[in-house]
Amino acid sequence: MITRISEDALAKDRRRRLVLERLFEIISVASDQIPASLKVVEDDVDWQAISDIGRRLENTRDRIETYFLRTIWQGKLMPLKTCAERHLRELGEQLS
Repeated sequence: MITRISEDALAKDRRRRLVLERLFEIISVASDQIPASLKVVEDDVDWQAISDIGRRLENTRDRIETYFLRTIWQGKLMPLKTCAERHLRELGEQLS
Protein backbone atom coordinates (compact mmCIF):
# COMPACT_ATOMS: atom_id res chain seq x y z
CA MET A 1 0.00 0.00 0.00
CA ILE A 2 1.31 3.41 -0.92
CA THR A 3 0.47 4.96 2.44
CA ARG A 4 2.93 2.64 4.15
CA ILE A 5 5.86 3.22 1.82
CA SER A 6 8.28 6.08 2.31
CA GLU A 7 8.97 8.57 -0.44
CA ASP A 8 12.52 7.28 -0.71
CA ALA A 9 11.39 3.66 -0.98
CA LEU A 10 8.85 4.62 -3.64
CA ALA A 11 11.54 6.44 -5.58
CA LYS A 12 13.63 3.25 -5.59
CA ASP A 13 10.75 0.91 -6.44
CA ARG A 14 10.39 1.45 -10.19
CA ARG A 15 7.63 -1.12 -10.63
CA ARG A 16 5.40 0.34 -7.92
CA ARG A 17 6.01 3.87 -9.17
CA LEU A 18 5.08 2.89 -12.74
CA VAL A 19 1.91 1.17 -11.52
CA LEU A 20 0.98 4.27 -9.55
CA GLU A 21 1.62 6.51 -12.56
CA ARG A 22 -0.57 4.28 -14.76
CA LEU A 23 -3.33 4.31 -12.14
CA PHE A 24 -3.25 8.11 -12.12
CA GLU A 25 -3.44 8.20 -15.91
CA ILE A 26 -6.55 5.99 -15.88
CA ILE A 27 -8.22 8.03 -13.15
CA SER A 28 -7.41 11.27 -14.95
CA VAL A 29 -8.87 10.11 -18.27
CA ALA A 30 -11.98 8.80 -16.53
CA SER A 31 -12.45 12.07 -14.62
CA ASP A 32 -12.48 13.99 -17.88
CA GLN A 33 -15.68 12.10 -18.77
CA ILE A 34 -17.58 13.33 -15.71
CA PRO A 35 -20.17 15.98 -16.56
CA ALA A 36 -19.33 19.56 -15.61
CA SER A 37 -22.63 19.82 -13.75
CA LEU A 38 -21.53 17.05 -11.37
CA LYS A 39 -18.09 18.60 -10.92
CA VAL A 40 -19.68 21.88 -9.83
CA VAL A 41 -21.73 20.10 -7.16
CA GLU A 42 -18.80 17.96 -5.99
CA ASP A 43 -16.45 20.81 -5.17
CA ASP A 44 -14.56 18.82 -2.51
CA VAL A 45 -12.80 17.05 -5.37
CA ASP A 46 -9.91 18.90 -7.00
CA TRP A 47 -10.99 18.03 -10.53
CA GLN A 48 -8.36 20.24 -12.10
CA ALA A 49 -5.49 18.58 -10.23
CA ILE A 50 -6.78 15.13 -11.18
CA SER A 51 -7.01 16.14 -14.81
CA ASP A 52 -3.59 17.81 -14.71
CA ILE A 53 -1.82 14.72 -13.41
CA GLY A 54 -2.88 12.79 -16.48
CA ARG A 55 -1.61 15.47 -18.82
CA ARG A 56 1.63 15.73 -16.90
CA LEU A 57 2.15 11.98 -17.13
CA GLU A 58 1.33 11.97 -20.85
CA ASN A 59 3.76 14.76 -21.64
CA THR A 60 6.82 13.63 -19.77
CA ARG A 61 9.68 11.51 -20.99
CA ASP A 62 11.24 11.39 -17.56
CA ARG A 63 9.74 9.99 -14.44
CA ILE A 64 7.46 12.06 -12.26
CA GLU A 65 8.87 13.22 -8.94
CA THR A 66 7.96 10.89 -6.11
CA TYR A 67 6.78 13.70 -3.81
CA PHE A 68 4.33 14.76 -6.52
CA LEU A 69 2.90 11.22 -6.76
CA ARG A 70 2.50 11.01 -2.99
CA THR A 71 0.89 14.46 -2.85
CA ILE A 72 -1.73 13.42 -5.38
CA TRP A 73 -2.29 10.08 -3.66
CA GLN A 74 -2.58 11.51 -0.18
CA GLY A 75 -4.37 14.77 -0.87
CA LYS A 76 -6.47 14.43 -4.00
CA LEU A 77 -7.76 10.89 -4.35
CA MET A 78 -9.66 10.43 -1.09
CA PRO A 79 -12.25 13.12 -1.91
CA LEU A 80 -12.65 11.53 -5.35
CA LYS A 81 -13.08 8.08 -3.81
CA THR A 82 -15.68 9.40 -1.36
CA CYS A 83 -17.56 11.11 -4.18
CA ALA A 84 -17.52 7.98 -6.36
CA GLU A 85 -18.68 5.72 -3.53
CA ARG A 86 -21.53 8.08 -2.66
CA HIS A 87 -22.74 8.30 -6.26
CA LEU A 88 -22.48 4.55 -6.77
CA ARG A 89 -24.47 3.98 -3.58
CA GLU A 90 -27.13 6.48 -4.69
CA LEU A 91 -27.30 4.87 -8.11
CA GLY A 92 -27.75 1.47 -6.49
CA GLU A 93 -30.57 2.83 -4.35
CA GLN A 94 -32.30 4.29 -7.42
CA LEU A 95 -32.06 0.98 -9.25
CA SER A 96 -33.48 -0.99 -6.32
